[in-house]
Amino acid sequence: MDSLTFETEYESPLREGGYYASFFARDLPGEGDTYWIRTFDLGEDPVLGLPNISFDGAGIPNNENDGGNFVIPIREGINPGGYLGEETFKENDSIRVELHAITLEAWNYLDQLQQILANEGLFAEPLANLPSNLITNKEDVIGFFSVSNVSALSAVAKPE
Repeated sequence: MDSLTFETEYESPLREGGYYASFFARDLPGEGDTYWIRTFDLGEDPVLGLPNISFDGAGIPNNENDGGNFVIPIREGINPGGYLGEETFKENDSIRVELHAITLEAWNYLDQLQQILANEGLFAEPLANLPSNLITNKEDVIGFFSVSNVSALSAVAKPE
């Protein structure tokens, strides 16, 4: 991760006025790099929302962004409510952003979780537990175990 910034935006038809955060990073060269971007409010509590995951700096596999900068929806997905979220940061809010290099299996798990959490509406499928990579002598194992390399930055929203 190169940097983490806040920009002041005025109210528009697309966005509420306030502070919007964005991180800047470049995908490692070579296809198939997967990442999980976690945001913490005040350095402690995760900012709630869908998992912000990336495949080669973009949102999906087989994209043409290998080795390029992370795309805007991923970079700005660290804001409350994600990219184009309805909520903004306020002056003096501080955040910590962690960029986790994860395995393809962990990315697939988080991708499935993202799809389940975004499943809404009249024809939404019933919720179900995701398959786990944890093996025990008990049947009710939920979750996914993964170890990753982490890069982190913190920033405070201040007037320009």
